[in-house]
Amino acid sequence: MDVIVSDEAKELVNAHGGVVYVRSHQHRCGRAGPITLLDTTTDPPPDAEAFFPVETGGITVRYHGDPVDQPHVLTIEVHGIVRRHLMAYWDGCAYEP
Repeated sequence: MDVIVSDEAKELVNAHGGVVYVRSHQHRCGRAGPITLLDTTTDPPPDAEAFFPVETGGITVRYHGDPVDQPHVLTIEVHGIVRRHLMAYWDGCAYEP
């Protein structure tokens, strides 16, 4: 898996400890089939030891998801104007609830 992190996201992650956790999980979406959602946070989850590190420059990215069905490219950016937050994309696609 290749990881692309925007400069702004690196700054935000470094300001919150230098580690970002990304968890993927699939949901069924009616007749359209499964949709993969990505939860992204700088707060260590209770099962942080289950996340594996992914090589990237400048910050530590830890990923948790199906090791067989994972993105080729994981992109992390900052979204929001009032409430700045991290957003992860799976191979260029994202769903933000």
